[in-house]
Amino acid sequence: MTPVVQAASVGSGQQAARAILRTEYKEELDMFEAKNVARKVLEKTMDCVNLTSEKIEMLYLSREPISGNLSTEHITL
Repeated sequence: MTPVVQAASVGSGQQAARAILRTEYKEELDMFEAKNVARKVLEKTMDCVNLTSEKIEMLYLSREPISGNLSTEHITL
């Protein structure tokens, strides 16, 4: 049986992205590990030689459990 992955991809590089997510993504990833998985997906699927903060912007979005308020944190490559 194929495992359920809680990550998704769309667009022209979706097959490569899904293959990486299927093998690398785990729900218990910490922020550093998750950022590295995202970076690996982007490196394999984007048409650029070097990923830099000028080309990629990452943001961590979370919801407070009691209030439901959203908070964001900028993530650097």
